[in-house]
Amino acid sequence: MTIQEQSSINLRAIEKLSRDLGPTIVSALEDPKTIEVLLNADGGIWQEKLGEKMRCIGTMLPQRAAAVIQVVAGYHGKTVTRLTPLIEGELPLDGSRFAGQLPPVVQAPTFAIRKKAIAIFTLDQYLTAGIMTAEQCSAIKQAVCDHRNILVIGGTGSGKTTLVNAVIHQMVLNDPTERICIIEDTGEIQCAAQNCVQYHTTLEVTMTMLLKTILRMRPDRILVGEVRGAEALDLLDA
Repeated sequence: MTIQEQSSINLRAIEKLSRDLGPTIVSALEDPKTIEVLLNADGGIWQEKLGEKMRCIGTMLPQRAAAVIQVVAGYHGKTVTRLTPLIEGELPLDGSRFAGQLPPVVQAPTFAIRKKAIAIFTLDQYLTAGIMTAEQCSAIKQAVCDHRNILVIGGTGSGKTTLVNAVIHQMVLNDPTERICIIEDTGEIQCAAQNCVQYHTTLEVTMTMLLKTILRMRPDRILVGEVRGAEALDLLDA
């Protein structure tokens, strides 16, 4: 298959995805204040916006929800069935993080779409906003300067990725020529460094495998997205 043919297939998939998602979800995703859009098994569509509580903004039939999940899976060259009912990846429309599930692990198709941050919140802005103290801000900046290991830990929706992006921004400010290698299962980390390579895991290629590859790619810094398995120890030992 040629590049042009694949591009045409991807374009049709994106157009179908827009239709299947429907105007309610597409409009929510276009809202710059939207953080997350969620579909529950009962068909309720929930929207979380910056500074607001979640609210139900509409409904979706299970057939359409299943179609959305199938399109996202197909776009990434994957299949979802009753035997393999889970899919995670980037939403083809805008690169948002997508996680979908089909029965039997849920009663009806469900999914969650988490939008990427539209702007980088810097460490100095954390300080100005009173989110962190001067001592905390200074400690993080010094850790970046010293090339220390930095772990960002927190619950769902606690702002982990936002803080990681702020730390990366500080890295680039310190030395924009450093070579940065990033490992993720879904693209969320935003890096403005010119000398940057981003790697994504697959069902066959794990974070541990990518780490071994990256160590041969002359990295000055290795950044890792969300870690949810035993590979955490390998990454800390790198």
